[in-house]
Parts: sequence; structure tokens; C-alpha cells
Amino acid sequence: MWKQLTEVTNEGSQRLDTIEVKLDEVDTAKTEIVNTVVELKGNVQEKVMSNMNSMDVEMKNLKTEVENVKCNEEKVYFGTKKVSSLVRFYDMKTTKSGVATFYLTDDGTINGKPYFKNVVSINPTCVAMTDKPIENPHCSVKYLSPDNKQLEINVVKGNKTVVVLGGYMESNTLANDNTVVLVEVVGI
Repeated sequence: MWKQLTEVTNEGSQRLDTIEVKLDEVDTAKTEIVNTVVELKGNVQEKVMSNMNSMDVEMKNLKTEVENVKCNEEKVYFGTKKVSSLVRFYDMKTTKSGVATFYLTDDGTINGKPYFKNVVSINPTCVAMTDKPIENPHCSVKYLSPDNKQLEINVVKGNKTVVVLGGYMESNTLANDNTVVLVEVVGI
């Protein structure tokens, strides 16, 4: 019996030794994982900082480009008179009942301060959302308020009307609501 107890004790001791070795292996693996995480975290931080520095450089370069553009004066003439205070306005709206309304003001409303004393050019463009040529929208200036604050653009599209004789006649009708209109207004 004593011999059996000694064998059990030795076997238990060997198992404890095996468990201790496995625990040491787990601790080593745990340390390696922690070190790897710290290393990866450092790499990510380095990459983030590198990207931020790169973006800072790009922003500085862009700012310099914008400042250079501001310094380059356009030579613009209105008739024979040189104009140095040229203003360009760009915007995009959609139609309602065939009209797109733009407010040429600093706050985008009828109550704002107008951008222009005199409007020189109005260039509307309609965006076609169709592959049928007859339905392509066409733009024209409908109204420019005397104070140069409100601009309305007419938008029409082609339409086929059936004629009694079996043919058809092409005509225009108001463009669909939400037709996109881009406009460029140039003035002083």
C-alpha cells in the first residue's frame, strides 16, 4: 500500500511539474502577445501620425495654391472697359413646375446681400436624365430681378403630340419636377 501511495504521489508530482511547464508556456505566450500588441499599437500610431503629417503638408500646399490663385488677376473686359472686380457664382438647384430659382445673395435667400451690381453673363445647363433625345431638357433665363438677387431659369423638354392624321407633332412642355439645373453667373 505504501508503494502504491508513493507511485500515486510521484505520478501527481510529475503531473504538477507538467502543469507548471504548461503554465510557464502560457505566461510566455501571454507576454509575447502583449509585446506584439504593444508593437502593433506603436506601428498604428506611427502610421496615423505619418498620415496626419502628410495631410498637414497637403493642406499647406493647397492653401499656398489658393493664395497664388487669388494673387493672379484675371484680365476681364466688359465691352471695352477693363473690369477687375469680377465675381463668379455657381450653384445647382432642381426644378418645380418647370422653373429653377436661384438666389444670388450671400445667405442664399431673397433677403441677403446681392453678389452683383451688374450681371454680365448667365449660363444655365440642364442635366439630362434620359436616353430619349426628345425628352432632353433645355434651359433659358426666365427672370432676373432688378436688384440682381433672384434668378429664375425656365426648363422645358420636347414632347410628341399625336395628330389626327396619324403622324405626330413635336412641341415643348415643362420639364419634370426635380430636373437638375446648374448655373454660372458672371458679374461685377
